[in-house]
Amino acid sequence: MKPLADSNHLQQVLAQIQLNIIRTKDQKMSHHLWYQKSMCDGEK
Repeated sequence: MKPLADSNHLQQVLAQIQLNIIRTKDQKMSHHLWYQKSMCDGEK
């Protein structure tokens, strides 16, 4: 057992999770903006 290697691995996992959360937020935001735009285009 190497605690250092374990903590490094944990850091990588946490970083990956954060990236996924950010990516998911970006996708939701862009989808929301696209939805608003299509709604506005439909009203014209």
